[in-house]
Amino acid sequence: MYPLVVAIVIISLLVLLAFAVVFKKNRGIFILLYFSKAYWEIAKKFWRKKSNKRKILKLLFQKGDLGNKELRKEINVSDTSIVNYTDELEEEGKIEQIGKAGRFVKYRLK
Repeated sequence: MYPLVVAIVIISLLVLLAFAVVFKKNRGIFILLYFSKAYWEIAKKFWRKKSNKRKILKLLFQKGDLGNKELRKEINVSDTSIVNYTDELEEEGKIEQIGKAGRFVKYRLK
């Protein structure tokens, strides 16, 4: 009976290692175990967000100062998403906001 339990534990660990997906993050590496579709959706959302933030930086580099409306149209995301992305980029110190609020707000690279 004991060898059977050991074999099951070893096989379980091998299965977990086989489904381990390693993602490189800004400050290190984290491991996401792929057990269900939910984890896959989380990973896709993470990479899509990162990709959209890169697109914002690229657009600001190429075109200069842009507002939320222009960025939203170029990247094809919702108003809420573009506000969240620009807020995060501001917190990261990559862009700065020009103007206080409303449709006159623009963003530029720091």
